[in-house]
Amino acid sequence: MFNNSLLKDKPIVRYGRWTTEGWEWVFSWKREWFECQKPMQENFMACLSQQTLHPYREDKWLLRDPY
Repeated sequence: MFNNSLLKDKPIVRYGRWTTEGWEWVFSWKREWFECQKPMQENFMACLSQQTLHPYREDKWLLRDPY
């Protein structure tokens, strides 16, 4: 999915917008998804829909301890 993105390594704010209902994801892809890739993309969107974003928190990268 990363290779198909037009906005690699950008902050979250570049991947969507705030609406009156909350955050709306808006992605820019280089090309349409192949049929075999569509389940992966749908799974990704389902995972993102479960995340809570906060409009007044700083948008920054966090490094996680791999252990």
